[in-house]
Amino acid sequence: MANILIGADPAVSHLFQTFNFANDLKDRGHVVTYVLSDDTKRECVESQGFRFYHFKPALNLPDDKSISLLERLVPIVRKIRRLRQHARAWHYSFLDKETFQALVEALTPNLAVLETSMALYAFPLLGRKIPVILVCSDWPRGYRDNAPQANSHFIPTSSRLSRYRCLFEWASFRTRSYVKVKLLGFFLMGLDVFKFYRRAARHYGLSAPSLFDRERPMEYLRLPEMCLCPAAFDFPRELRPGRYFLDSGVRQAEPEGGAGEDFPWDRLRSDIPTIFCSFGSILSESGRWRGAVRNVLREIVGAFSNESRFQLVARVGAKFDISEFDSAPDHILVINKWIPQIKVLRRASVHITHGGFSSIRESIECQVPMIVIPFNNDQPGNAARVVYHNLGVRVMLSKVVGAEIVKQSKLLIDSPMYKESLRKMKLEFDRQRAKQSAADLIESQLLVTPKVISASSEAVEAGSNK
Repeated sequence: MANILIGADPAVSHLFQTFNFANDLKDRGHVVTYVLSDDTKRECVESQGFRFYHFKPALNLPDDKSISLLERLVPIVRKIRRLRQHARAWHYSFLDKETFQALVEALTPNLAVLETSMALYAFPLLGRKIPVILVCSDWPRGYRDNAPQANSHFIPTSSRLSRYRCLFEWASFRTRSYVKVKLLGFFLMGLDVFKFYRRAARHYGLSAPSLFDRERPMEYLRLPEMCLCPAAFDFPRELRPGRYFLDSGVRQAEPEGGAGEDFPWDRLRSDIPTIFCSFGSILSESGRWRGAVRNVLREIVGAFSNESRFQLVARVGAKFDISEFDSAPDHILVINKWIPQIKVLRRASVHITHGGFSSIRESIECQVPMIVIPFNNDQPGNAARVVYHNLGVRVMLSKVVGAEIVKQSKLLIDSPMYKESLRKMKLEFDRQRAKQSAADLIESQLLVTPKVISASSEAVEAGSNK
């Protein structure tokens, strides 16, 4: 039995992406502890049977009693100054050894699993010889031949033009990312983020050159990384050593009407096809995308309101106002609370989704063809792969028309090609999981001593002169 830490973004969707392999580890007798900065997620974590540790970094914020004349005249200036102070304090909290020492002493971890976006937290753990595995739910950031980055709509082919297009997209993506990090670091925090990464590594006795590339430290962090998706769903590409495409599986649904479940199953009819529409909780509650989700939902609900041959179940986040849909016909059900998505998908004929991989994974498990309307992040890349493997169709956000969604739904229901492709993809996922699951890989790393090079005085001196 081992003590395993999991550090993830506290957003519920990110947590649920890790719960599957965490449950596997718990079933094998390991003690799993979630280390999160958001204490409001304690109940969510503990309800799954895991331990919870509230990580509170020491933020040394300066006294903010004095307000300049400019800040009195232009209040936004004060907000920007405080935001910059918080950002700097948060970054420098990584250098507080006592906070991390308290965490290690309290939990005595044998291994840590960190979401890729939180890779900086690996430094204090590696400095104490605790193995670290990174985990991501999307696609590799490093360039590989003829495979675009995760947020690209492009679907590659075997042509030379396609290879040039992928190369151009990667160059453009890397340039934008580099400039963005440099500018945000300078204007928001007043520091060079990449130099800070090297400083943080040396602070914990590590050699920065042994850990990451000088100019792209978080992109090429030399640690094992598992992607919670089998390679069968990706575009054909060569895999970088140390990166594993795995399946964490889908937890089997309980019988309908289980404890704590509040879903109107009596309103679902078995004599007509069910169209399930879900855009996730984060997207529908985001200030940036809430309006776009509402416009798309209006199109879909309006179109299916005139199609009594189907019934539509649409789910949005809890903070999303659905009062305008109260007058929808009986065969339209719009919900803004948690629902048992797997159970609904098992009764669905089509899944309209934003393209988050968790939703796509569940559609594959239930063999439900998809209409993907990608918004941001890895959703465009996921939608492109759905089309590439004939698991469904893609509709661009700017071209969503209700009548077209109804037409595509009929196409997916009537065409056996999509069902057959989903069946084959599910078999590939099952084979991958039988071969090696995420829990298998984590267990294999428990006895591995992290190969990190201590920063000697010469290495520190050389690093500080770069």
